[in-house]
Amino acid sequence: HAIMSFLLKDCEHPIKVSILPRGEAALGFSQQKSVDKKLYTENYILSHICVLLGGRCAEKIFYDELSSGAHDDIEKVTNLITHYYKDWGMSSEYGPLNFNELKINDKRLDNDIIEKVKNLEKITINTLELYKNDVENLAKKLLEKETIDYTDIIETLDESLENTLSIKIWKLKIKNIFYYIIMVNRCSICKKKLPLITITCKCDSKLMFCSKHLHDHNCKHD
Repeated sequence: HAIMSFLLKDCEHPIKVSILPRGEAALGFSQQKSVDKKLYTENYILSHICVLLGGRCAEKIFYDELSSGAHDDIEKVTNLITHYYKDWGMSSEYGPLNFNELKINDKRLDNDIIEKVKNLEKITINTLELYKNDVENLAKKLLEKETIDYTDIIETLDESLENTLSIKIWKLKIKNIFYYIIMVNRCSICKKKLPLITITCKCDSKLMFCSKHLHDHNCKHD
């Protein structure tokens, strides 16, 4: 959670992270800066979903296994993505419609909701794998201090990486394969602020290129 909220520009940065349980049934927590929002933009919602998926995706990466620890996050993700499509009319494909008012059960809509969350999960996994060393460094700091604040976070991570990633999803067809594109505002290689296109193939290959080398991919689908 903390790494994703630190990197993403369309959500609040982390102010406190702890591995100490908050109660008998609770685990550790990551707390973001509190903001009294009245409106939610599309980018904020997509970014916030990626933050919520951070813990579950980290389990996949570091333990190759899932636990029930993300149940509260999954509930929040489900609530947000349902509002995104069915109440707030943010889907470009379906437009400004409230499906709850229409009382329409559309299987295609349900499938699109599931696909959207899966794509956001892939984005989160790719991002955490890209910054895996930062995740490990932050974990070491947590083991050392048990609870850390924003000052500890920016001392542990590269401060220049804060608020540099932006979530935007498009479908791109290359050689009859659909890819999902995420715009990133900082190159992961040279660290300069320039547009970089991250491509996730449906086969889960992790392909990352600048626009100049967009077609220089080597996916097993080819």
